[in-house]
Amino acid sequence: MTDARRELLGFAALFGMAAAGTSNLIVARAVPDLIPPVALGFWRWVAVVALLLPFCWPALRRYRADIKREWKKLAMLGGIGMGFSGMLPYVASRTTTPTNISLIYTITTIEIMLLAVTFLGERIRGVQALGIGLALLGVLVILFKGDIHALTRLEFVPGDLWALGSATLWALYSFLLRGFSSVLPPMVRIWCCAAVGMVVLLPMAVAEALISGPPAAERHHNRHSIVPGADPRPRHVRPARLRHEIARRGAQFAGLVPDATHGRPVRLAVSRRSGP
Repeated sequence: MTDARRELLGFAALFGMAAAGTSNLIVARAVPDLIPPVALGFWRWVAVVALLLPFCWPALRRYRADIKREWKKLAMLGGIGMGFSGMLPYVASRTTTPTNISLIYTITTIEIMLLAVTFLGERIRGVQALGIGLALLGVLVILFKGDIHALTRLEFVPGDLWALGSATLWALYSFLLRGFSSVLPPMVRIWCCAAVGMVVLLPMAVAEALISGPPAAERHHNRHSIVPGADPRPRHVRPARLRHEIARRGAQFAGLVPDATHGRPVRLAVSRRSGP
């Protein structure tokens, strides 16, 4: 493979990662009443571990001795990057927007560079400093819409602070990932970190379910129901009702229909049948 092709694939991978991260935030914002944030983070890593296992299994067996030798590093990386940093954006998305979270995440570049300068003795080149400055300028222009007086009215919602904490943890994870030497292939390393994140979030997801109870969509399905005159008594969400709720929220999130809580109830042509 030529250097030009390798560089092109690297840029494509970076673009794909950014696109996946953005869609992840949109999903988190669209389903806050259907799946609690910690549970969403847990099942995300369950899916990653299950999907990658067939591809990683031969390498996992081949490198099992190295995995045992590096388990402390993998536990730290997985707990910080996949566990807490991977879950906090879902908490943040309950009170802030995906756009705000994405903008706040741009600070990770600066934090990673500061960590490298402080602990690795690296120097910031002029081109890197210029890039950081332009990125921050673009973020400020978008946040304040070109109005410098908006700085005096700056307010943070809890979600912004959660996003800032997640971005800081991700910067620490990225720094440690670079600093920890490893003989493991990248795919094996990612799978192990995802598995650690899944284990870290499991007790938190169980505690969340015990403390908060069923999701809001199940507790208040009548208020959010697309079928007028539904029974207000709590009940389990049946598959058809869940499909209708997801479709309604997706259309509402995309701006195709108005929010029933800010106007007249949304009436969609759906069947009244409540079976699957």
